[in-house]
This record gives sequence, structure tokens and C-alpha cells, in this order.
Amino acid sequence: MHSGAGLWTCPFVLSVSYSDAWRLSIENASACLCRHGPFHILSEHGARRLWMDFLDVKLSAIRERVAVDAIKLAPKTMFSGIVGWGARCHLPRPLRVPLYEAFANAVGAELSEAEHSLSEYNSFGEFFARGLRAGARPIAADPSLWIAPCDSVIAEVGELDGRSVAAKGRNFSLAALLSSERLALMLDGGNFATFYLAPRDYHRVHAPTDCQLVGYQYIPGSLFPVSPFYLQHIENLFAINERLVLELRSEQGSFALIMVGAAGVGNLRLSEPSLECRHLRAQGQKHSVQLDTPIEISRGQELGAFELGSTVILCTPPGMLELTTCIGSAIRFGEEIGRGLESSGQA
Repeated sequence: MHSGAGLWTCPFVLSVSYSDAWRLSIENASACLCRHGPFHILSEHGARRLWMDFLDVKLSAIRERVAVDAIKLAPKTMFSGIVGWGARCHLPRPLRVPLYEAFANAVGAELSEAEHSLSEYNSFGEFFARGLRAGARPIAADPSLWIAPCDSVIAEVGELDGRSVAAKGRNFSLAALLSSERLALMLDGGNFATFYLAPRDYHRVHAPTDCQLVGYQYIPGSLFPVSPFYLQHIENLFAINERLVLELRSEQGSFALIMVGAAGVGNLRLSEPSLECRHLRAQGQKHSVQLDTPIEISRGQELGAFELGSTVILCTPPGMLELTTCIGSAIRFGEEIGRGLESSGQA
């Protein structure tokens, strides 16, 4: 027996590097489990299964660590800029329909809802942020109901407890998300809902209730993916990604809607006033605007769009909205997410 063989026949010596564990054969590991300590009661099959489960857990942890480290090191902003540039490139008309149909088939997008025929979309970006044909998204009839601002899955619903927002078991500062202590203080103790848009979804964002746009702020940042995996493993992800914060005001008070950028999102677009955040990205500075004359926005009216998918977060103050939607629900723009209350208690 070569020197150190005793180490390699016992899988519970955790001081050895994980790569060295592969020197163990499953047979030797199983025999070890059967011979030592409380594991002598296991059959060889049971020991084999226990060892394989142990390896699976370790491999999973390694894969997760590699994925997180890789995305942290990757040039995310450059990648998203390239994606955005490619999405804006003019496509020859003969290529448009087959390319758009191939994409739709791959992600499960519904092309019958498109506002125009596929050949009329000059670029992939135009196609991706396409509008809807009339009647494709009926708006909930009761005007007291707040509606989903976009097609999405409800990723999180909760209270703004202590001016913090929860996402996949992690809490992050509402003030950091909004980049505004003033707005965070106004919303403290209210509700929030997070809407995750998949590539198959309609990617324009709309007003959830009748309101006014009183101001907006573009906040530069990173462009991490916003899938549940990365939310769990990257601290404060929503508060460090690029985002566009809209301050809106209804009869009950002020609320916020945040459009969060992500890897591959070539542009965040505000409809009125017209703003394309890609033009601000290179400056790397916040861009804040308080409107002298607020813009009136009807329930269901378009606010902006993502050119490739991401996340919308709706934050309301106490007493404004009773959310009726739940985590994991697939929802479409125009469907009910809650009922507006008479007074939010804001001054």
C-alpha cells in the first residue's frame, strides 16, 4: 500500500482537496462506509448511494461557485452593449420571418399577438419589443383594480419591512434600490411585487393604475442576470444592476416602478418623455429628472420597454394597494394584481 492510502479509503477526511476525492473508487468508498463508525449497519448498496449523494452535493456547490465567479468576472456591460448593437442591426427582409419564427419556437413566444406582420420589423430589437395587436390584452374592467404592468411570472410579493426588500431569502435596502432616501421613506411599510420577464414574454411595461409621472432616475450599474439562481448567490443584485426608477403619483399618493436591467438587455426605454438608457450607459452617471409639469398616464398606458428581458419591481406605500397575486403565478399585462385602497395616508 502506498503512503497515505489510509486517507484515500476514507471519504470523511475532509482536509484533502475535493479533486483528490476522485481517486476513490465507488467500491472502496462503499466498503469504507460499511466498515467504519455507525455506517457498518449500511449495506454496500446503501453506502454507495450515500457516497454518491455526498459527491453530488459537493459537485453542485462547485458548479454554483464557478457560475457565480464567472459571471462576476465577465464583461457584462460590453456584452449587453454588443447584444444591443446586434439587435438594432437592420435585417434583410427575406431573413426576418424565418429568424423571428425560429426565435419564437425556441422560447415559446406567441406571434399571433404581434401588432404588425413579422416582415415589418426591421431588426430583432424592434421584433423583441413589439407592440400588441388591438384586443390582445383585455384590461380588467373594474377601475379600482391595479393591473399587471407586464407579462411575467410573479417572483416575489411582500412588505417593505424596515425599508428593505426581500428577494429569494436575501434582503436589500429599499433606499439603495431607489437611490433615494426620500422616496424610500415615503414607501416604508408598504408592499412590493417583483415581476420576472422571460424571453417569451411581451416586453413593454404599462401603468398599473391611473397616475402621473412626476420624475425618473436612471441609475448606472452592473448587468448581472436576474434569474432566481443569481438572486440567491449575488448580494443586493437588484440594487447594483442598472435600472430606471419611475416616481409615479396616483390620487392616493406616490409609488415607484423600477425597471431593472440584466445581462443581454441592450436598452431600457422610457416612452414619455422619450429616453433610451443606452445613451446614458457610457457616461456612468446618474441621470435624475423631476418634471415641472407631471405627465398624465392612464391605467394600462405604455410607460416603457425592455430591449431583451429583465425585471419590474412595483413598490407602494402603506394603505395604497392590497395585493391579491401570489408568488409563482404566471400573469399577463392587464390582469388583476390587487385592489386599490381609498387612502394611503400620505400627506
